[in-house]
Amino acid sequence: VQQAAIKPLQDLGSRSDINLQANLIPLLGDGRARVRNGAIKILLSLPNSKTVVRDFFVYAKQLAGWVRDRALDSFKAFAETIVETVIELMYDKDTEIRSAALYLGSSLEDPRVVDSLCALLTDADWWIRIQAAETLGRIGDPRAIDPLLALMKDPDARWSAVEALAHIHHPRVVEALVPLMRDPAIEVREQVLASFEQLNDKRVLPLLEKFLQ
Repeated sequence: VQQAAIKPLQDLGSRSDINLQANLIPLLGDGRARVRNGAIKILLSLPNSKTVVRDFFVYAKQLAGWVRDRALDSFKAFAETIVETVIELMYDKDTEIRSAALYLGSSLEDPRVVDSLCALLTDADWWIRIQAAETLGRIGDPRAIDPLLALMKDPDARWSAVEALAHIHHPRVVEALVPLMRDPAIEVREQVLASFEQLNDKRVLPLLEKFLQ
């Protein structure tokens, strides 16, 4: 019955005199994946579908964290449809909206989000900067190298930048990390060592021997 209801609701939603969005958005917090997915499918077929993701982010502020995250995870199946909207929301003036867009964008791991994630490395909110760095590390795109190196100047996020760089397998990364073996912060030096292990670059061994001596 739930599945059968999707098509007629999509047809009804195309009529300008019927507003389904306000009734469907709360269903994104439902405990049943089939209901959540059906609601998203209908919402994304509505004429004003571009506002759906942001409207849900606003609604989600009142939800428990795990309920919100579960609903955001349901959007993953519709990544191709929503990725451009998610990118736009990464620049939203509301910090909570940017944070939710970052969470959803990170789960999509789409190369198109890289430029927006790089921009978030300079966000006013330190938690968003750290999450953006971690996401760029998971994506592993070389375009993030320079922005992550710039993040090294940020005392709140330096270790996150080092960790993210370790996941980007590019010759420039080793060259950038070597000087940090002399960093005064022990957590940065420890993260550099852990990064060298992940990078598995043959140039690292003689460098480590020098530091050992």
